[in-house]
Amino acid sequence: RSEETARTLRSGFTTTLATQQSHLYQERMLQDRMALLNGLALEGGSLEVRGWGFYDNQQRESEFGQRLQEFIKQSRGDEFLFSQKVQTGQRIEFLFQALNENTVQPGKIMMFHDELSGLLKKQAVLDVLLNGSGLSHMALLGAKEQIRLNSRQLEILSALLLSKMQTVARLLGSSRSDSGEALLLEIARCHAINCSIRQKVLFSLDPFPDNGSTKMINFSDPGVMSYLQDLKRLLRDKTEQLVVQMNPSAVTKSSLLYTIIENVNGRLAELSSALASGSPVRLASEYMVPSRKGSVALHNPSPASPVVAAARLLLTEQQVQHTAKIKQSYSYHLITRNCVNDLQRTVNNSFSGQQESEQLLGGWIDPAADRLVIPYDYFNKIKTRYRVERVNVYPARRLADLAAHFSGESGPGLWFREGNSITSTLYQPRTEDTPFLFFTDNLVWARPPLGLINLAWAALHVIEGVFYLPTDGSEQLWQGLRGMFYSLPELIFFNIRKGTYGHEDLSTRTKTL
Repeated sequence: RSEETARTLRSGFTTTLATQQSHLYQERMLQDRMALLNGLALEGGSLEVRGWGFYDNQQRESEFGQRLQEFIKQSRGDEFLFSQKVQTGQRIEFLFQALNENTVQPGKIMMFHDELSGLLKKQAVLDVLLNGSGLSHMALLGAKEQIRLNSRQLEILSALLLSKMQTVARLLGSSRSDSGEALLLEIARCHAINCSIRQKVLFSLDPFPDNGSTKMINFSDPGVMSYLQDLKRLLRDKTEQLVVQMNPSAVTKSSLLYTIIENVNGRLAELSSALASGSPVRLASEYMVPSRKGSVALHNPSPASPVVAAARLLLTEQQVQHTAKIKQSYSYHLITRNCVNDLQRTVNNSFSGQQESEQLLGGWIDPAADRLVIPYDYFNKIKTRYRVERVNVYPARRLADLAAHFSGESGPGLWFREGNSITSTLYQPRTEDTPFLFFTDNLVWARPPLGLINLAWAALHVIEGVFYLPTDGSEQLWQGLRGMFYSLPELIFFNIRKGTYGHEDLSTRTKTL
């Protein structure tokens, strides 16, 4: 019944993910609502709109902007865009009037807000189309890498462009209030694809978020530079593979692949720019959707509306309640609510109860009653309680390198050379590591005596750190104390120290990823 068990667990984890995503979506919705209310409460206020920041509204009647405008006129009629602009403006004016005359019922203020927000975003879309606005020169990425496009790839992009232009024309007639930002993104993508076709070089929108973190690269470290060059080659190869996979007869698949291309090509362009200019590199671990914000002016004739003030108080209370809910749902506690026991709670919640868990998994583990805190203890409980068919072991990097580089060598000589941090050829001492002498990850029986030596070695660093404290700060003292902490488990036959290493060598993966 392994398939049924896997399906049940997958469903449980998917449900947990969906719940977490809904909490994040609600938080974003509350923030967006508050942003609009804050703008309405100020004279000369504005609304931040995702996608608006891609456009250069000084560049009117751009070549493709006019082409897209003509396409929509042919699809929807000559007066469609203008009539939509008039209707949208009239409705916005009516809502402002209702807001300022205090005729909005308190219970409907959020519905009022969502309609106004949607109309303001749609107005921004119509401005882009009627003006034929082009993209900002900072919106596109890809020119530095010059990923050339052949005739087949240009045919694919032409089919994709037509599909997206049709999507824009269709969405313009939608009654959905949240279509504005989606339209701004699709129109910007049309501009990017058209630019790729015209110059026969792959371009894509900048996918990095506005508030993303940055990191300065250590350009003087040869290991770091070698790693980044390999990573750059990997990203380029992956981008080219994705372009090849696109198909002119499968537009939906090509559209999905293009969103992945935006992510990979965006990271490639960012890394290439940083390596070329010596600038910090922007970081983003998650999947990115291009969303550069821009400010849309709010022309509210009377900012001091009592309805807006009341709505801001109500929304503030909702935000406080939501924050409290998030803290209660996702709070962390070292013993009672950590990554280990929360993982088991998700497993348990996948089943209707203990009986179904015992039926499908072979047993039951209670996060509280079984005192789940330590990952190794959790692993042992899984092996003894559940019906485990196979255990896959992934060795630590040093042990994997030992097996790869010294497969034909064994015995005390190998251990004396590779088993310590001084003479090892596989490990180089790093400032990120705590002070230690001996590796104990593959010598269970010898852990207590070797751990005692490691403990003494770290203690010597603590003493030395005390003497250097007035001139060198507390870094060495702190590292010595951490070294003692990591050595303590070895005294009772446990090992948590593996050593840290430089970046992984990616050169062998450039053809496989």
